[in-house]
Amino acid sequence: MARLLEIKDDVFQNEEITRDQQIYNPSDKIWRFKDNTSSQNLNFEQFEDKLSPELLNNLKRVFIHRLRNFSVGGARNILYSFSSSLIIADTPLEEIKLEHLDLKNAAIWKKIPTLISYWYELGISGVSELTYQQVRRIKKPKQDCGKAVRNHDPRTAQLTAEEVELLVNRINLLYSEDKITTEDYLIIAILLCTGMRGAQLVALRCSSLVGDELYIPKIKNNAPLYRDLAPHQLSPALSIWRLLHRYVEDVVEKTDGDGDAPMFSYQTSSCLRANIHKINKNLIKLYSDRLPEGELMPITPMRFRHTIATKMAEAGKGVEAIAQTLTHNCINSCQVYVDGTATRDGKISDVMSPKLKPLAQACCNEIIEDESEFPDPLGGRTKMDKRVQYGPKGAVGNCGKCGSCSARAPISCYTCSMFHPWAHAPHREVYEDFMREREETGEFTNSIEVTTVTDLSLRSILYVIEACEERNREKYE
Repeated sequence: MARLLEIKDDVFQNEEITRDQQIYNPSDKIWRFKDNTSSQNLNFEQFEDKLSPELLNNLKRVFIHRLRNFSVGGARNILYSFSSSLIIADTPLEEIKLEHLDLKNAAIWKKIPTLISYWYELGISGVSELTYQQVRRIKKPKQDCGKAVRNHDPRTAQLTAEEVELLVNRINLLYSEDKITTEDYLIIAILLCTGMRGAQLVALRCSSLVGDELYIPKIKNNAPLYRDLAPHQLSPALSIWRLLHRYVEDVVEKTDGDGDAPMFSYQTSSCLRANIHKINKNLIKLYSDRLPEGELMPITPMRFRHTIATKMAEAGKGVEAIAQTLTHNCINSCQVYVDGTATRDGKISDVMSPKLKPLAQACCNEIIEDESEFPDPLGGRTKMDKRVQYGPKGAVGNCGKCGSCSARAPISCYTCSMFHPWAHAPHREVYEDFMREREETGEFTNSIEVTTVTDLSLRSILYVIEACEERNREKYE
């Protein structure tokens, strides 16, 4: 077998440069890298008591060569797998043998043959031909990648329709109350609507938004491939996209017209995930009946990806369409969504789940006779400024907060605690138009799951209608 050229002995005396043009010092115990999407470390210090000095230096030589030709993210994953599989011996190892490796973990198994083969073929001492042949002959353990999705894991898998709507209504309310920034509001909304990875969102540029399309870079080994973009069609009807256009225009203006400026301020996907966790813990704070009482419902970009893919499968989309939306190169990983989709029949009734009634009651504020009972706004604004309009059919109430969030008003207003419905407003017309829209969506998608995502909004409108009718009956009796 042809052997690759060896790394020179004096390699530790000079700085090295990676394939991605990042500079590092091989003599450091921890190699630190930072790019547009993440901060990544290769920690060799952890091997000081496990490998002999000579073997540790040879391991470094292998990764020096690896970084010259492959991504930092891929090298980090290989080193992590090696660290996780290495069995600690009584004395530091002088050579890597098969009995020093625990290959039972399917998640890390693939990386070990890659490292052992690369190490041996470089001609660097530390791996014998016997170990090289043994590792190549081992059968890969079976890995159950879709277990969480199939089992509907309440912490890591897809969100239910009810959980999605609770989340949407919650972030709309927080944004209307100025408790989350426009940037954080858009980030959560975009992840929920597109199912993109956190690393993809961090890699977005202002130039990624073109008209009604958002061009999402594909990710390979945690590195964005800007030459390989996947257009995501935006719906002009969604107020979030109009808000996104205004937000991007502001970013371009602040960066002196730089269209290639990052769309969002988070430099790494890990920082993004940490901030979403912080917002969920301190502000969103939703609870699911699928979790023990008092345990917060986890919110992560990966859960949003599972949710988007599951909804597509339930709408009858094939694995090819799901893989394209998730920007997967291999469609096999998307088969779990199609296989796990339960076939459901039925017609949506006006009578919603009993669990939604108390939620609808909690969302609605006090019903007022008309605008005369609405408190005078502060800041020089008039009551008319606070009206919630329903097109030519007139106003349906007043907004007790900013009155400008316009997150699909007036439908979303019925699930907002700042909304003051009028007793004689055209709430029933709102309900009938909303029902027609739901039915059209159901016919288009042929999926009850897609339409029931708006159950809470519908139940809230019904609650306002019933409360107004009861109030009016009591008044005239």
